[in-house]
Amino acid sequence: MSNFHGNPRPACLKNVWSILLTSLAIVVSTLGVAGAAGSNITSFDYPGATLTAGVAINQSAQVAGIYTIGSQAHGFLRTESGAFTSFDPPSAISTGVYGINDSGEVVGNYSYNHTQSDGFIRSASGSFTIVDVSGSGYGTTVAGVNDLGETCGYWFDASDVAHGFVRDGNGSLTSFDVTGAARTYPTHINAGGQVAGEYLDSTDNQHGFVRDQSGNITAFDAPGAGTGSGEGTVVNGINSSGEIVGVYADSDFVWHGYTRDSAGNFTTFNAPHAGGVSQGTLAQGLNDSGLVIGYVVTGAGSRISFTRNGADSFTMFNAPNAGTAASTGTAANAVNNSGTSTGSYTDAEAKTHGFIRF
Repeated sequence: MSNFHGNPRPACLKNVWSILLTSLAIVVSTLGVAGAAGSNITSFDYPGATLTAGVAINQSAQVAGIYTIGSQAHGFLRTESGAFTSFDPPSAISTGVYGINDSGEVVGNYSYNHTQSDGFIRSASGSFTIVDVSGSGYGTTVAGVNDLGETCGYWFDASDVAHGFVRDGNGSLTSFDVTGAARTYPTHINAGGQVAGEYLDSTDNQHGFVRDQSGNITAFDAPGAGTGSGEGTVVNGINSSGEIVGVYADSDFVWHGYTRDSAGNFTTFNAPHAGGVSQGTLAQGLNDSGLVIGYVVTGAGSRISFTRNGADSFTMFNAPNAGTAASTGTAANAVNNSGTSTGSYTDAEAKTHGFIRF
């Protein structure tokens, strides 16, 4: 849903829109999970919103996210003190948000006619730069931004095939594809200009990649990743040291978390309460200290969030007002270098709220 055309980025579970704006049967188990005790979680809602979700967070604890009123999605910024700013690019009928840097620049995409989209970069002062890659037929998404204002993302040609791009802070854009890829999806860029993402092969199996500043691309697969359609390796973040975090689906379509260090060494993990087929451990991001944020989908279909610090040292948590019935639960999406995280939870009345956890 986030790309407004027929072939969006694969079902990588980082996509907040597909997580929050579809109907899922979810039951939350709170056994052994921290609520208010041991953590400072603040719930928030954009005024009048039917849904609010934190997507990204910077070092100033500014949260960038989306909210909906009716069926229309809008972007927002929330300061640490709780002040909101709503935004939409000019002519937008629906806005998606994907990242924020420490300067307060926000990146994402927006639909302007229900079938096509452009990417955007919103400055800290509120001005928009529209990114529409030359040759794009079905739209452009700006998916990642670093503190130098360098961005990355993907665009779709007239045949609806996805290609990657990297754009420097002056606006010079370079398009690229992973060798052998049917579709290329760069999604994150770190302080050194390394770009990470995933690509699909001709069978729709997913693989990870990292591209250095010189344009050299290294493809990789997490150990145990399945080789079938919809299985494989997905990238959900890269930190300043080049450590990558993500998820992989095995041949039984169970999701597992992984990290990959700059030398190419993998660590795979499963958080407590993780379920089985079409469930599991969904690592969503990491900071420069290697703290991983994410959530599990349990055997009952529930979402419980976690942090992972070191060798399988997990802290599980739920927002205090997260419901315990169907279609409720907590999904952490992003973490900053202070360990402050953001995401969303759904309460007993099936309303989705944002949260920030200090």
